[in-house]
Parts: sequence; structure tokens; C-alpha cells
Amino acid sequence: MACKVKVNRHGYLAFRLYWDGRESWEGTQWKDTQKNRERAEARAVLISEEIEKRTFEYLRWFPEGNRAD
Repeated sequence: MACKVKVNRHGYLAFRLYWDGRESWEGTQWKDTQKNRERAEARAVLISEEIEKRTFEYLRWFPEGNRAD
């Protein structure tokens, strides 16, 4: 279970999430630059920690996410 930062085919950063047997790909509007990658990686660490502690709340991080419904 974790959160990883990936680059989509359009050159934007996205979060790849794995938790509770689920998977999700959550895009951002951040181009793949050094500053944006550092920003995304920092959030991925926080999300991964929450997933490990089982306190991760998908809607808190991604209220408009692919699995919001």
C-alpha cells in the first residue's frame, strides 16, 4: 500500500494510489518540473504514511477524485 508520483502521457504529475485492495490514478494540473515534483513527492509521503497507519481518507485528499462517488 502506497502512493507514488508518476508522469502521465501529457507530461503532468499524477498520484498512483494503492490502499485497502484498491487502486486509483489521480491526476494533477502540475507540469513535471523539479519544483512541482518535490511538491508532489512531499504529498505522496504524507499520503503513504496515512495509508500505512490506516487513517487515509480518500475524499479529504481528492474531493473531486476519480473514486469520489
